[in-house]
Amino acid sequence: FKPFQSQFALTVIGHADKRPLIPRNQFLQDNFDLSSLRALNVMKYMISQGIPEHLAAARAAGSYDRDARSITLQIRSVRLPAGGETL
Repeated sequence: FKPFQSQFALTVIGHADKRPLIPRNQFLQDNFDLSSLRALNVMKYMISQGIPEHLAAARAAGSYDRDARSITLQIRSVRLPAGGETL
């Protein structure tokens, strides 16, 4: 993947189940917050492994897309300008 990493953008989508979350602090109040933190942690890990920050994003889906504690990785092709440099 590394030779081609500048040609792809990555979105990490965090999911949570429908079980109610007991609020823990101002940042972790519900399952939407939990799915957001899940996505952010995975995105930070991917960046630490060499994914360029400007090509990485995180999104929270809560339990709206699916009822599971999980992540989804969306990988999109990035169009290169005429000079071949990344956007």
